[in-house]
Amino acid sequence: MLVLDTSGSMSEQGKLDSAKRGLKVFLAQLSPNDRVGLISFNDQIFVNQAVDPFSQDRARLLGQINQLFPGGETAVYDATEQGLKTIQNLHDPTRINAVVVLTDGEDNQSHQTATELAHKLQAQARSEGLSVRVYTIAYGSEANRGELAGIAAASGGKGYSGDTSDIES
Repeated sequence: MLVLDTSGSMSEQGKLDSAKRGLKVFLAQLSPNDRVGLISFNDQIFVNQAVDPFSQDRARLLGQINQLFPGGETAVYDATEQGLKTIQNLHDPTRINAVVVLTDGEDNQSHQTATELAHKLQAQARSEGLSVRVYTIAYGSEANRGELAGIAAASGGKGYSGDTSDIES
Protein backbone atom coordinates (compact mmCIF):
# COMPACT_ATOMS: atom_id res chain seq x y z
CA MET A 1 0.00 0.00 0.00
CA LEU A 2 1.36 3.38 -1.01
CA VAL A 3 0.46 6.11 1.51
CA LEU A 4 1.07 9.63 0.17
CA ASP A 5 0.96 12.95 2.00
CA THR A 6 -1.11 15.54 0.11
CA SER A 7 -1.17 18.17 2.86
CA GLY A 8 -0.82 21.85 1.99
CA SER A 9 2.94 21.85 2.57
CA MET A 10 3.33 19.41 -0.35
CA SER A 11 2.57 22.37 -2.67
CA GLU A 12 5.88 24.00 -1.71
CA GLN A 13 8.86 23.54 -4.03
CA GLY A 14 6.83 21.28 -6.32
CA LYS A 15 7.02 18.42 -3.79
CA LEU A 16 3.72 16.79 -4.73
CA ASP A 17 4.48 16.93 -8.47
CA SER A 18 7.89 15.35 -7.82
CA ALA A 19 6.32 12.69 -5.60
CA LYS A 20 3.82 11.86 -8.35
CA ARG A 21 6.70 11.42 -10.80
CA GLY A 22 8.43 9.16 -8.28
CA LEU A 23 5.28 7.05 -7.90
CA LYS A 24 5.04 6.66 -11.67
CA VAL A 25 8.67 5.50 -11.84
CA PHE A 26 7.92 2.99 -9.08
CA LEU A 27 4.79 1.73 -10.84
CA ALA A 28 6.69 1.31 -14.12
CA GLN A 29 8.85 -1.29 -12.35
CA LEU A 30 5.93 -3.47 -11.23
CA SER A 31 4.97 -6.73 -12.88
CA PRO A 32 1.35 -7.24 -13.96
CA ASN A 33 0.88 -9.72 -11.10
CA ASP A 34 2.05 -7.31 -8.39
CA ARG A 35 -0.67 -5.85 -6.23
CA VAL A 36 -0.67 -2.23 -5.19
CA GLY A 37 -3.08 0.30 -3.73
CA LEU A 38 -3.01 4.01 -2.92
CA ILE A 39 -4.04 5.99 0.13
CA SER A 40 -3.60 9.76 0.12
CA PHE A 41 -3.95 11.87 3.23
CA ASN A 42 -3.94 15.33 4.65
CA ASP A 43 -6.04 15.84 7.80
CA GLN A 44 -8.36 13.23 6.23
CA ILE A 45 -7.58 9.79 4.80
CA PHE A 46 -8.66 8.85 1.28
CA VAL A 47 -8.50 5.31 -0.08
CA ASN A 48 -7.86 6.23 -3.72
CA GLN A 49 -7.24 2.70 -4.95
CA ALA A 50 -7.81 -0.66 -3.26
CA VAL A 51 -5.00 -3.22 -3.39
CA ASP A 52 -5.57 -5.10 -6.64
CA PRO A 53 -3.43 -6.72 -9.31
CA PHE A 54 -1.57 -3.97 -11.12
CA SER A 55 -2.60 -5.38 -14.51
CA GLN A 56 -6.28 -4.76 -13.66
CA ASP A 57 -6.02 -1.26 -12.24
CA ARG A 58 -2.97 0.36 -13.84
CA ALA A 59 -4.93 3.04 -15.73
CA ARG A 60 -7.20 3.82 -12.79
CA LEU A 61 -4.25 4.06 -10.38
CA LEU A 62 -2.35 6.41 -12.69
CA GLY A 63 -5.49 8.50 -13.05
CA GLN A 64 -5.86 8.70 -9.27
CA ILE A 65 -2.24 9.83 -8.94
CA ASN A 66 -2.73 12.53 -11.58
CA GLN A 67 -5.76 13.90 -9.73
CA LEU A 68 -4.02 14.39 -6.37
CA PHE A 69 -3.71 17.97 -5.16
CA PRO A 70 -2.31 19.53 -1.97
CA GLY A 71 -4.36 20.99 0.86
CA GLY A 72 -5.07 20.62 4.57
CA GLU A 73 -3.04 19.50 7.56
CA THR A 74 -1.11 16.25 8.23
CA ALA A 75 -2.37 12.99 9.82
CA VAL A 76 0.50 10.67 8.94
CA TYR A 77 0.17 8.34 11.94
CA ASP A 78 -3.52 7.64 11.31
CA ALA A 79 -2.90 7.19 7.56
CA THR A 80 -0.05 4.76 8.26
CA GLU A 81 -2.29 2.71 10.52
CA GLN A 82 -5.01 2.69 7.83
CA GLY A 83 -2.46 1.33 5.33
CA LEU A 84 -1.37 -1.30 7.86
CA LYS A 85 -4.95 -2.46 8.52
CA THR A 86 -5.72 -2.59 4.80
CA ILE A 87 -2.79 -4.92 4.15
CA GLN A 88 -3.49 -7.03 7.24
CA ASN A 89 -7.10 -7.51 6.08
CA LEU A 90 -5.84 -9.14 2.88
CA HIS A 91 -4.57 -12.13 4.92
CA ASP A 92 -2.06 -13.09 2.21
CA PRO A 93 1.16 -14.67 3.53
CA THR A 94 2.26 -15.56 -0.02
CA ARG A 95 3.15 -11.95 -0.85
CA ILE A 96 5.41 -9.20 0.40
CA ASN A 97 3.15 -7.25 2.74
CA ALA A 98 4.34 -3.68 3.04
CA VAL A 99 3.23 -0.10 3.45
CA VAL A 100 5.31 2.72 1.94
CA VAL A 101 4.64 6.13 3.52
CA LEU A 102 5.86 9.39 1.98
CA THR A 103 5.46 12.60 3.98
CA ASP A 104 7.14 15.98 4.15
CA GLY A 105 6.01 17.21 7.53
CA GLU A 106 5.20 16.76 11.14
CA ASP A 107 1.96 15.07 12.13
CA ASN A 108 -0.47 17.62 13.54
CA GLN A 109 -3.87 15.93 13.09
CA SER A 110 -3.71 12.23 14.06
CA HIS A 111 -5.73 10.79 16.90
CA GLN A 112 -2.65 8.90 18.13
CA THR A 113 0.99 9.67 18.85
CA ALA A 114 4.06 8.28 17.10
CA THR A 115 4.75 6.19 20.21
CA GLU A 116 1.27 4.66 20.15
CA LEU A 117 1.62 3.81 16.46
CA ALA A 118 5.10 2.34 17.05
CA HIS A 119 3.69 0.07 19.80
CA LYS A 120 1.00 -1.21 17.41
CA LEU A 121 3.62 -1.83 14.73
CA GLN A 122 5.91 -3.66 17.15
CA ALA A 123 3.05 -5.85 18.38
CA GLN A 124 2.04 -6.91 14.86
CA ALA A 125 5.68 -7.49 13.86
CA ARG A 126 6.06 -9.93 16.79
CA SER A 127 2.75 -11.70 16.26
CA GLU A 128 2.55 -15.14 14.70
CA GLY A 129 0.12 -13.92 12.07
CA LEU A 130 0.74 -11.80 9.04
CA SER A 131 3.50 -9.24 9.58
CA VAL A 132 3.45 -5.99 7.62
CA ARG A 133 6.59 -3.89 7.25
CA VAL A 134 6.38 -0.13 7.01
CA TYR A 135 8.88 1.85 4.95
CA THR A 136 8.91 5.60 5.42
CA ILE A 137 10.27 8.30 3.14
CA ALA A 138 11.00 11.56 4.93
CA TYR A 139 10.53 13.97 2.06
CA GLY A 140 12.22 17.37 2.31
CA SER A 141 13.91 19.24 5.13
CA GLU A 142 10.77 19.71 7.25
CA ALA A 143 10.05 15.98 7.65
CA ASN A 144 10.68 14.45 11.07
CA ARG A 145 13.29 11.93 9.95
CA GLY A 146 13.93 10.44 13.38
CA GLU A 147 10.28 9.85 14.16
CA LEU A 148 9.61 8.33 10.73
CA ALA A 149 12.66 6.07 11.00
CA GLY A 150 11.43 4.92 14.42
CA ILE A 151 7.99 4.07 13.03
CA ALA A 152 9.57 2.06 10.21
CA ALA A 153 11.96 0.25 12.54
CA ALA A 154 9.12 -0.70 14.90
CA SER A 155 7.55 -2.74 12.08
CA GLY A 156 10.82 -4.28 10.87
CA GLY A 157 10.94 -1.87 7.93
CA LYS A 158 13.33 0.97 7.17
CA GLY A 159 13.25 4.74 6.97
CA TYR A 160 14.58 6.65 3.96
CA SER A 161 15.14 10.31 3.13
CA GLY A 162 14.42 12.04 -0.15
CA ASP A 163 13.98 15.43 -1.73
CA THR A 164 12.61 16.84 -4.95
CA SER A 165 15.89 16.27 -6.79
CA ASP A 166 16.14 12.54 -6.01
CA ILE A 167 12.66 11.24 -5.20
CA GLU A 168 12.62 8.98 -8.25
CA SER A 169 15.52 7.00 -6.81
